Amino acid sequence: MQGNGFKIGLIFAFLALTLWYLFPTIQWNLEQKQISDLSPSDSAQYVDENREKLASIKERTLNLGLDLQGGMYVMLEVGTPQLILELAGENKDEALEEVVTNARATALANDTDFIDEMAAEFQSQGEGARLSRYFRNDAAEITRRSTNEEIVTFLKAQRTEALDRAIEIIRTRVDRFGVTEPSIVKQGTDRIVVELPGVDDKDRVRNLLKGTARLEFRLAANANDFSSFINQVYDYFDLKAAGDEGDSLDTIQPNALLEVLIPSQGNPYVLGYAEEQDTAEVNALLNDQEIDRMIPRNTTIMWSANTQPYTQNG
Repeated sequence: MQGNGFKIGLIFAFLALTLWYLFPTIQWNLEQKQISDLSPSDSAQYVDENREKLASIKERTLNLGLDLQGGMYVMLEVGTPQLILELAGENKDEALEEVVTNARATALANDTDFIDEMAAEFQSQGEGARLSRYFRNDAAEITRRSTNEEIVTFLKAQRTEALDRAIEIIRTRVDRFGVTEPSIVKQGTDRIVVELPGVDDKDRVRNLLKGTARLEFRLAANANDFSSFINQVYDYFDLKAAGDEGDSLDTIQPNALLEVLIPSQGNPYVLGYAEEQDTAEVNALLNDQEIDRMIPRNTTIMWSANTQPYTQNG
């Protein structure tokens, strides 16, 4: 009997400990139900008046995970074929696109690595077929003399980098959504598995993740080449403003580009800064055949993704 009493006491102690851990979660769910039953204005007032209390309860709740509280399980895939074509840049042609299409079909059918299938498809065209015809990267020392094996290694490294960046972007967006303990992990070489416990607004999350499924990467222009291009652009507009040699001072116009674009201060990659309402005019001024001829090879001019404050000090 003494042994049974000890066991019963141990069971009661375990139950008490379990209830102690579960109580904040039960309390939180009851609070959420109470809030959902209120009108929008009353619920907002209740949350505002009990903010500290609710935060304290939330901190002590158990994270139930996807299995216990439901949610979303999503698998994303990095678009490796598109990434490969973008890495080829202006060197891509119909032959490469056909190789990529065939390799993608083979990889899907056999559940094999796309880049390996692409290399095999390419080499099947003949012993002299070289991937270096399409892929160059000075930083990675990929040149026209690089072997197919070296380029395959480079392409796989680029895919891994793209996958890592995609995970970071997804994690940032999911954190903004406010999901508790999301799981974002790699699966294989080009897939990302996302688990979002407790998510109710599935359409919103689906749109959030779809926006990150395709990433586009561009190499920065050579600093010396682009710096020279910047000088040529401003000189070109200076000449246009000056007019012909025989023109009078009354006919000389101000530099049109400088009217809407502030030159960068020492940044070799920035043509200048413009007010948001002036970007269309800047685009129109730069849409000039002479400017097109000045742009370094394989270079695209783009506005930055985010606006930023500008001061005279840069």
